[in-house]
Amino acid sequence: MKNDLDTPKLRDVAQAAGVSVITASRCISNPERVSEKTRTKVLRVAEQLGYIPNRLAAGLVSSRSMAVGVVLPTIANPIHSVLLEALARELEPFGYHTLLGTTDYDRDKECEVIRTLLAHKIDAIALVGKAQSETTRKLLGAARIPVAELFELYDEPLDINVGLSNYEAGAALARFLLAKGRQRIAYVIHSQIDDSRMMSRLEGFRTAACAKPGVRMEIFRDSSKPGDLKESVIGTILSSMPDADAIVCSGHQAAVTAICTLRSQGISVPSAIAVTGFGDSPASCWVQPSLTTVSYPMSEIGANAGQLLLARLRGEELENSQADLGFRIIERGST
Repeated sequence: MKNDLDTPKLRDVAQAAGVSVITASRCISNPERVSEKTRTKVLRVAEQLGYIPNRLAAGLVSSRSMAVGVVLPTIANPIHSVLLEALARELEPFGYHTLLGTTDYDRDKECEVIRTLLAHKIDAIALVGKAQSETTRKLLGAARIPVAELFELYDEPLDINVGLSNYEAGAALARFLLAKGRQRIAYVIHSQIDDSRMMSRLEGFRTAACAKPGVRMEIFRDSSKPGDLKESVIGTILSSMPDADAIVCSGHQAAVTAICTLRSQGISVPSAIAVTGFGDSPASCWVQPSLTTVSYPMSEIGANAGQLLLARLRGEELENSQADLGFRIIERGST
């Protein structure tokens, strides 16, 4: 077993890379302050030597933890995982790693998660959505670190804001279905979560749908956890709204379940009932018929947020700290 004397030191890395100890240290602790060529060379040598930086000691010297907190409602939804991966890909080449917390769509838990992340002296934080309570917003303001609010656009963001208008996404899907001749629409939402983005999509859809005479829309509440759909909800729709010609689910995973449930009961999709939802994943293509859905640019949102956070961490003034990356409707077989 190697003892401490055998463990590669920073000076060994610097000597092997042909740079000063200060430059080697900056490549590891403040990578944005050195050229990409030098950083790549030093990090390659460090890997070859098996050098592992002491992040605790480096943090005491530089006052940086090289950690970025990420707060997600859940990791069960694939779109959140896509966002997280894209964000991490932008941060990691510059020495930053992510610390993850999940809230289960609970504002009290969100506050607890953010307190815990701030206690770890994170250098920045990214949230899906905005801080839901005034207490949480005050915590983030007092922390004086870069904050990115993602997946929705806000009139008064705390700092960086990258996302799309969920209201417009809902309205666009309504217009799409109306253009397909669907006029009796069952809209399914999850009743057990506090999700402002879900409610914005609902409001946008309802406003656009009900603006056309003759359209009937009913809202059905599903008590299952996000990503699931109780088969009994489909039964309730079929019994209380037997003439429904479209079902809209608040998430794509629930919409996939709706297609499977309808087909298991011998109901043709989309001939009898069209099915659609919000969000996208490989499952949307695997189900038969494949799911028409509103697709969000989650990878682009994560990447853009990472770039803006890095700029703020370098002390740069952002010309525009808000980005609307839009959405698109992907038409497949279910409509």
